[in-house]
Amino acid sequence: MADWKTGVPLAMLTAMPLYSSGLLPGFDERLQLGFIIMLAGAVLVKEAGPMFKSWKAEAAKAKNQ
Repeated sequence: MADWKTGVPLAMLTAMPLYSSGLLPGFDERLQLGFIIMLAGAVLVKEAGPMFKSWKAEAAKAKNQ
């Protein structure tokens, strides 16, 4: 399950019976908003974090010169 190409389908196949039997909560707007916030945070940390670090390093480098 380390590869997403096998992990995602396997997770969906596992979750489908649980969702259809009512064991998992419904996918309402609160759950959608939570997923959006978590994914946006992950993108921000992964993509924007290094960008902000490089901006800060460049500003410190310019200040030292």
